[in-house]
Amino acid sequence: MPGMSGPDLYAALLTRWPTLPAVFVSGNPQGIATTLEGATATRFLQKPFSPTALVNLVAELLSEVRSG
Repeated sequence: MPGMSGPDLYAALLTRWPTLPAVFVSGNPQGIATTLEGATATRFLQKPFSPTALVNLVAELLSEVRSG
Protein backbone atom coordinates (compact mmCIF):
# COMPACT_ATOMS: atom_id res chain seq x y z
CA MET A 1 0.00 0.00 0.00
CA PRO A 2 1.69 3.15 -1.08
CA GLY A 3 1.92 5.75 1.68
CA MET A 4 0.31 3.72 4.46
CA SER A 5 1.24 0.63 6.44
CA GLY A 6 -1.22 -2.08 7.46
CA PRO A 7 -1.25 -0.90 11.09
CA ASP A 8 -1.82 2.69 9.94
CA LEU A 9 -4.76 1.58 7.80
CA TYR A 10 -6.20 -0.41 10.70
CA ALA A 11 -5.91 2.61 13.03
CA ALA A 12 -7.73 4.77 10.48
CA LEU A 13 -10.50 2.19 10.03
CA LEU A 14 -10.97 1.95 13.80
CA THR A 15 -12.10 5.57 13.90
CA ARG A 16 -15.15 4.57 11.85
CA TRP A 17 -15.59 0.96 13.06
CA PRO A 18 -14.17 0.75 16.62
CA THR A 19 -14.80 -3.00 16.97
CA LEU A 20 -13.38 -4.00 13.59
CA PRO A 21 -11.64 -7.39 13.83
CA ALA A 22 -8.35 -7.88 12.02
CA VAL A 23 -5.71 -10.48 11.30
CA PHE A 24 -2.21 -9.10 10.83
CA VAL A 25 0.24 -11.16 8.81
CA SER A 26 3.98 -10.52 8.92
CA GLY A 27 7.33 -12.18 9.07
CA ASN A 28 8.31 -9.84 11.91
CA PRO A 29 6.21 -10.17 15.09
CA GLN A 30 8.05 -7.31 16.82
CA GLY A 31 7.04 -4.90 14.06
CA ILE A 32 3.35 -5.42 14.75
CA ALA A 33 3.38 -5.84 18.54
CA THR A 34 2.63 -2.17 19.28
CA THR A 35 -0.39 -2.20 16.98
CA LEU A 36 -1.89 -5.20 18.72
CA GLU A 37 -1.53 -3.76 22.24
CA GLY A 38 -4.98 -2.91 23.56
CA ALA A 39 -6.79 -4.05 20.42
CA THR A 40 -9.68 -6.30 21.34
CA ALA A 41 -10.33 -8.21 18.14
CA THR A 42 -6.98 -8.68 16.47
CA ARG A 43 -4.77 -11.65 15.84
CA PHE A 44 -1.27 -12.07 14.50
CA LEU A 45 -0.15 -14.82 12.12
CA GLN A 46 3.54 -15.15 11.44
CA LYS A 47 4.74 -16.01 7.94
CA PRO A 48 5.06 -18.60 6.63
CA PHE A 49 1.75 -20.20 7.56
CA SER A 50 -0.50 -22.88 6.14
CA PRO A 51 -3.96 -22.25 4.71
CA THR A 52 -5.36 -24.32 7.56
CA ALA A 53 -3.69 -22.09 10.14
CA LEU A 54 -5.24 -19.01 8.51
CA VAL A 55 -8.71 -20.55 8.34
CA ASN A 56 -8.52 -21.65 11.99
CA LEU A 57 -7.37 -18.21 13.14
CA VAL A 58 -10.12 -16.40 11.23
CA ALA A 59 -12.73 -18.84 12.58
CA GLU A 60 -11.47 -18.25 16.13
CA LEU A 61 -11.61 -14.49 15.69
CA LEU A 62 -15.11 -14.54 14.17
CA SER A 63 -16.34 -16.78 16.95
CA GLU A 64 -15.00 -14.35 19.53
CA VAL A 65 -16.58 -11.37 17.78
CA ARG A 66 -19.98 -13.08 17.51
CA SER A 67 -20.02 -14.14 21.16
CA GLY A 68 -18.66 -10.83 22.50
